Amino acid sequence: MSATPIDLLTAIGTYVATNGYGTVGTDLFLNLFPENPRECFAIMLSGGPGYHREKLHTHLISVYVRSANPHTALTKIGSINGLFDDKFGQLQSSGIRGRFVAFGELGPPSQDKAGDTMYTRTYAFFSDS
Repeated sequence: MSATPIDLLTAIGTYVATNGYGTVGTDLFLNLFPENPRECFAIMLSGGPGYHREKLHTHLISVYVRSANPHTALTKIGSINGLFDDKFGQLQSSGIRGRFVAFGELGPPSQDKAGDTMYTRTYAFFSDS
């Protein structure tokens, strides 16, 4: 039986928080990108579960980072990329195992309504559970 999208999102949030990149509900949000706080990031399921091949499940995950300081936003998305890109393993005690692979290069920054800098990066998560 494969993990539900909510199980996967929760496991990814725990993985990121456990590695020191935010606190869920404070500056790290799951499937939600609130207007406040302005300095925060979100992890959202972009698609999937989809594409099943050789017992692998593919989920698309997008990471959104926002900061008033462009350098801070770039540093944060780079750090999170270090946790995700081409990493294989188990997401803590969730029992969900898989591999993250980034789609393409990091694109240019954008700005939100308040003028804060935003970066987005999308990953595929290939899971056998």
